[in-house]
Amino acid sequence: MARGDPNDRERLSLPGGFVLTDEITGLVLSGGRGRRMGGMDKGLVPYQGRALILYALEALKSQTNRILINANRNLAAYRELGYPVICDPDSDFKGPLSGILAGMRKASTPWMLTMPCDMPKVTDEVLTRLVSASQGHDAPLLIAHDGQRLQPLLMLTSTNLGSSLEDYLNQGGRRVDQWVQSLPHQVVDLSDLHLSLVNFNDFEALDSRWREPHD
Repeated sequence: MARGDPNDRERLSLPGGFVLTDEITGLVLSGGRGRRMGGMDKGLVPYQGRALILYALEALKSQTNRILINANRNLAAYRELGYPVICDPDSDFKGPLSGILAGMRKASTPWMLTMPCDMPKVTDEVLTRLVSASQGHDAPLLIAHDGQRLQPLLMLTSTNLGSSLEDYLNQGGRRVDQWVQSLPHQVVDLSDLHLSLVNFNDFEALDSRWREPHD
């Protein structure tokens, strides 16, 4: 099918064959402390005139109409975006895995496509490649790799992993990569799209290093 055809979005390759995109819930992670940005709520930080989270929502809309926002502050502002907002199960900021667990508990689909709010360069091509890579495999977790490192918050995961994740968090685990390594998973090589996988973790990245060139 040609890229851009609306029918492309009706079916995506998932373990076990082709399933409707209704099988996928999208989750944007925007529940962190924003320590590298002076405590600002990162999803609401502007980049090129738009809040960072809007880029994530736009990318996810290319894959599914079922989208959740994980946030722990400024909830009214996030709700104004028109999607359900879910908070971490705990109030002590246990990290992105806590937001992922919240998403798994809320999702009514067997799969969840997760991305952080600070990757505004991610496109529908990136997400389509991530999802389509699962065709012919039965791993319950697929993780993007940019050619140099894993991008573990850019993942397609079975929502059946909720109990595994809850156990890991209850045992004091916090590292995403450690939890991933404890499970059967598939690494998806997106090195040819590495410029789309940039994390904007701080103001320097937003203001200079990855700023669009101007005439």
